[in-house]
Amino acid sequence: MNHEDKSRDELFTDPEEVVTFAQAYYATEFPNDDRLGCPPAGELRRAAHAGVPPDERMRAHLFACSDCFRSYRSARMSRRAPEAPAARWRGRLGAGLAGLRSPWVPVAAGAFGLVFLGLLTAALLRYQRTDSPAVAVNYSPQGSPPATPAVAPDAGAASGVPEAVPARARPDRPATGSTRKAGAVEARTRRRPSLRVVYIDLIADDLSRGDDQSTAGRRVITLTPERQRLRLRMPRGSAAGRYTVKVVDAFGKPLLTTAAKSGGRTLTVELDLSGLTAKSYRLCLSRDGEAPDCYLLSILDKPPAQ
Repeated sequence: MNHEDKSRDELFTDPEEVVTFAQAYYATEFPNDDRLGCPPAGELRRAAHAGVPPDERMRAHLFACSDCFRSYRSARMSRRAPEAPAARWRGRLGAGLAGLRSPWVPVAAGAFGLVFLGLLTAALLRYQRTDSPAVAVNYSPQGSPPATPAVAPDAGAASGVPEAVPARARPDRPATGSTRKAGAVEARTRRRPSLRVVYIDLIADDLSRGDDQSTAGRRVITLTPERQRLRLRMPRGSAAGRYTVKVVDAFGKPLLTTAAKSGGRTLTVELDLSGLTAKSYRLCLSRDGEAPDCYLLSILDKPPAQ
């Protein structure tokens, strides 16, 4: 038995793995580009928000249409996300109110008030002692008059205060250090290579997915081992939100991970593929709490010559 057969035998040892695999299977294996038999979007949302399983007709369509299955799953996740924090806060508030019925609450409140009053009094006394105004006093020897400033011989007779000499304004000159710094930044910017932008259409029917058994006649995403900006056109029914993008090896080990927000139509991420060797990988996208959608990815030997 080779390593691949052994890895397959170890699958589905955890119930969570079964749920994740089932979600990925129904979300990708039944494309319906012509939208045959699809219910309106409002009906899908009502079924997802009803709090009960969908009826038999709706279940049969969800298991036969990957687009509607993803829309139903996204509607369920978007409704469940805001309810969880509210439930936690209600539980904390209830526990806090229950604790107020304890007979020790008044005693603790009184002790806390006394401690707070003592700290406030100490702070006020310290502030008055440290921030009182300081007065400078000149001490002269006893019996001697205080010294008076000498007047210059050429000072004007009408005033004992010498006139202020007007300061000469210097012309503005650019700082040499700032000019050098700006030039260095500009030089580094010119030397930095621009990112390679790659457009990938994830709606295409001939795109080979990561769970396909055979890739004959299927299109594989091909990239070069360099830093790239990927602009992904999302599958139909994709929900808006934060997505995690991973490049994993044949055994599912993540090699590169990044995250970005999508409006449901496109997703833009930056990946540094320069450290990957030339072989097959999988490009996986997932929303928080949802199973990932994976696509076969092939890395070439080296980037093309510029």
